[in-house]
Amino acid sequence: MTNSDAEEPCARPPNKKFKKNPKKTATSNFGSSLFKILENHQKIPEDPEKSFLLSLLPQIKSLDEDQKMLNF
Repeated sequence: MTNSDAEEPCARPPNKKFKKNPKKTATSNFGSSLFKILENHQKIPEDPEKSFLLSLLPQIKSLDEDQKMLNF
């Protein structure tokens, strides 16, 4: 094994010019736009009674007409 063989694995690859990936730019633009929207979004306080009633909606929809008439 010669000195040149020992240096070869440590040698740097030649400099290549890489093209920028346009997808990364679009993603970062999307991310920053989304962040701005979410940052400026004013959250409306949720009504706990409305939330409770809406949580029952899937069960009520699964009832047939006879069950609905008996219960409501």
